[in-house]
Amino acid sequence: MISCGVVGEKAPPEETVLSLLRDEAKQLKSEGENMDPAYGVTANWEIEDVQVRELSKDESQPWGGTIRFRISSRVREPDGTTSKEEFVKNFEYVWDMALEGWTVR
Repeated sequence: MISCGVVGEKAPPEETVLSLLRDEAKQLKSEGENMDPAYGVTANWEIEDVQVRELSKDESQPWGGTIRFRISSRVREPDGTTSKEEFVKNFEYVWDMALEGWTVR
C-alpha cells in the first residue's frame, strides 16, 4: 500500500522539536512586542510555557506543541490616560513530517 507523505523517515527526537518550538516562541515574542509607536500601544509577551507531547495516532504529525504567553499591554488613550490589559494566549502546533517543521494547528 502506498501513502502520501514521507515514508520510512523517523520523527525527530523530542529535544530537537522542543528546541525548535522554543525558537518559534522567541520569534512570536519579538513580533508581538514590535508595534508601531504611532498606535500608542506597548506590549510585553512573557513566555510562560513551551510544551511538546507525542501524538501517537498520526505518523505524519508525530508531535504536538503548545506555547503559552502572558501578554500585558498598555494603551495611551486619547484623553492622555493609560489603560492596561493582561491575558493568556496559547498557540497550538503540530510537527509536520512532510514540511519538516512546526505548523499552526
